[in-house]
Order: sequence, then C-alpha cells, then structure tokens
Amino acid sequence: MDRYRPGNRIRLLRNGAEYFAALEGAIDAARQEVWLESYIFADDAAGRRIAAAMARAAGRGVKVRVMVDGWGARFYLTSSLETFMRDAGVELLKYRPEVSAWQFRSHRLRRLHRKLVHVDGRVAFVGGINIIDDMNTRGQKAPRVDFAVSVEGLLLPAIVHTMQRVWALVQLVQLGASQMPLFPERVRGERVSLPGARRTAADVDGGGERSRSDQRRDTGRGPLIGRVPDREPRDVGNQVQGSGAHGPLLKS
Repeated sequence: MDRYRPGNRIRLLRNGAEYFAALEGAIDAARQEVWLESYIFADDAAGRRIAAAMARAAGRGVKVRVMVDGWGARFYLTSSLETFMRDAGVELLKYRPEVSAWQFRSHRLRRLHRKLVHVDGRVAFVGGINIIDDMNTRGQKAPRVDFAVSVEGLLLPAIVHTMQRVWALVQLVQLGASQMPLFPERVRGERVSLPGARRTAADVDGGGERSRSDQRRDTGRGPLIGRVPDREPRDVGNQVQGSGAHGPLLKS
C-alpha cells in the first residue's frame, strides 16, 4: 500500500550537531506551542541547551510541554534540570514513572521510545535522536551517530494529533483528568486522509464511536486541535499501540 504523501518539505539532520541547532532555532521561533517527547532527556550540554531554549519560550508565553520516559528519566534527567524547566513554566510529564526492581510487572516494559517534537503545528522533528549530547556515550566510543528529519507540510496534523493523544492518556492515568481532548475535532474543509488510517477511540472508551456532540461536551477544545485529522494514521511516529509507546496505558 502506498503511504507516501506529497506536499511536505523534509530535511535530513545528521547527528546532534545538526539536530540540536535546528531544534533550538525552531523553539526560539515558537509563538504558541512546543511539544517534545523523548526517551532520554539528559542533564548535559545538549540537554541544558534545549532546556534553556524551552525556558526562553515559556518566558515569552509559549505553552511548552515535555514528556520523557520514566525509565530514561531515572538515569539521565536530574532533579536540578527538571526543577529548572518546571520553574520556567515548562509542563513536564513522565511516561510510566513507576520503576522498581522489587515490583516487576510485564506491562512496565512498555516504554516511550518516541523522539518527536512539533512547534506551533508548523514544523516537526522525527527520528532517532534523544536529547543527549553526541559525546555523552557512557562507555561507548564517541561520537554517537544517529539521524532525524525536520518536517513541514501535510504530515504535521497527524504528528500534532498523536502527541496530543498520548499526553491526554498519560494525564488521565496519572492525574485522573486532562485539559487535552482525546478526540480532537478538525476544522471543516481541512481533511487529512492517509491510506491505512483507522480510529482508535474504541481503545479508550471500550468500543463504539462516540458522537461529535459527546466529544465536544466531554473533552472541549484545545490548542491547535482544529488542525488535526479525525483519523489517526499508523505510520506517523509510533502510536500508543504501535512500536513506540508499546501498548495501552495501564495503572500499576
């Protein structure tokens, strides 16, 4: 099945040297929102650089949301860097923060391995680069070699949607409520239809699609929601039940 879509501008970013420069520039140009997901957010030169950029954005009134994996955060995200970001106004969530060698459960193997960023629904970054310096290799030969791409164009709504959805799911599991809707609406006339796309509402509400009026009444509207599709593609990023977040969120 052909899943390629025209109408996008893709730029290859080689290693952290190119990626972090492009990411910092996009964050510094943000006007509304910055969303970032990463398995690792290290307290090193690269991590502090991106954290500082997000703090500057939050200081300008930009909504900044960061999600890191609970296991990756345990070994790389220090309390001082976390406090710095929170004090600057950055919202930070940890995916499956429960990590205990004495309370092992198989579902805790599901981790957030996605490395996604979107800025204002205008530009996104997708790839294999965590927020960690290329020279921070912990016993392995430096520098680390990896790649990412920057994306502008018709793929952005799908990226916005999947990041918003995982954020809402994690908030619901950990806090019992979320300010982000699980079923965002699209603006009339903006239709995004990808081959192989499917709805995943049944994964959350137990089956059956809910009416638009129910979705509006239960979840409200959030930022940039009008620009996301009503169907979630399986091949953009890694979905909650794809190879990234590895299954539905479960309480421990």
